[in-house]
Amino acid sequence: MPTVLHFHLPSFYSRIEQRHQHSLRLKPVVVVKNQRILDASPEALAQGITSSHTIRQAQLLCPSLAIVPALRDYQPDAQAIWDICSQITPIIEPAAPYEGFLDITGCGNPPDLALRLQDKLQARAGLGAVVSVGPSKFIAKVGTLVQLKRGRKIPLILTTAKAAQEFLRPLPVSFLWPWPVELAKQLIDLGCSTFADLEQVPRQQLRLKFGPVGDDLLKAISGLDGDPVKALYPEKHIVRTHLAPPEISGWDQLQFKEMIEKAATEISRELREKDLACR
Repeated sequence: MPTVLHFHLPSFYSRIEQRHQHSLRLKPVVVVKNQRILDASPEALAQGITSSHTIRQAQLLCPSLAIVPALRDYQPDAQAIWDICSQITPIIEPAAPYEGFLDITGCGNPPDLALRLQDKLQARAGLGAVVSVGPSKFIAKVGTLVQLKRGRKIPLILTTAKAAQEFLRPLPVSFLWPWPVELAKQLIDLGCSTFADLEQVPRQQLRLKFGPVGDDLLKAISGLDGDPVKALYPEKHIVRTHLAPPEISGWDQLQFKEMIEKAATEISRELREKDLACR
């Protein structure tokens, strides 16, 4: 059974802005894009501001609020996070700049690894992480969602299917992930308000109601959803370099095309040999 770690970095964008702009430190800040709040700093959250508020509502809650447009390139900060994760495991699946999945199977003691990741993210990136560990991506993600909702920062460790099921049973089906909100509403209409209720629904009834999704739901809540962590970081590259002769300044378009096609042909051959694809 795999061991999956999921982490989430609350207030990622606003914390990055506070770190780069000294005048924003310890002040309530929201980062906005397309007139929507991406996230709020801990100081703004303490004022009751969340990403569900409009900018105007946020200003009414906190007249001293600093509103920062999301104009910065956040990729270097995300890169630093993934580099830290790569010291824990080589199998990393970024889900967003502020969250990701790590396959830590066989990498060490899960509680120790979770604490180590938290410490490294705080020390090297200045970002506090909420971390959960489970036997699947679904369990680990739900664990983090629950920790975020309850305001808990201590890592949640659920390494067995039995522990995962006991954790899930009392939770409302609104915690379903990655399924849409509409599915949770349909389950509630069926009389399933919690995961414990969902366990009691006959498999055939779920299959008739939701098709293959019904089977996927039961696998997920059993901790056996079968969706592995994908090794998406670091991105893999195949490079070919051709040294152009000094007379390149006099080349015509056809000569450039021939050199590029030669490199592309070599790369395509290597991709086929390794049974890989690219975009």
